[in-house]
Amino acid sequence: MKFLLALAFIGATVTALSATQARGQSGRPMPSDTTVYMIVQEPPAFVGGKEALFQFIQANSKYPVNSKKGPLVQLRLLIEKDGSVSEVKTIYTDVSEELTQEANRIGRTMPRWIPGSQDGRLLRAYAVVPIRFTNGK
Repeated sequence: MKFLLALAFIGATVTALSATQARGQSGRPMPSDTTVYMIVQEPPAFVGGKEALFQFIQANSKYPVNSKKGPLVQLRLLIEKDGSVSEVKTIYTDVSEELTQEANRIGRTMPRWIPGSQDGRLLRAYAVVPIRFTNGK
């Protein structure tokens, strides 16, 4: 009987500690994981692959784009665990400010991606997207 009471006490203590850790010391819920990864086993991918990404860029750009040659803007996108794009940043450009702004606008209008993952766990991860304009200077 004492053994069962001790077991029940231990179980209740573990449950209470787990609840405290999940909620933090103040009793408020702890923030979700905000870590962003640069390198993951499965990097974020545009739904449909690279060709679909180029088609999206081409269809949404106000200026002519090229998939292989031309002045370049590289965007770094933060792809959330749900596939949404939450941050767009220019990391390289050799085009005018107007085209750099256009590339950023395209990045902000992107649909959901397939999020990056590590060991089957979805993660917040960066993706780099090159956009080449036909005439960019």
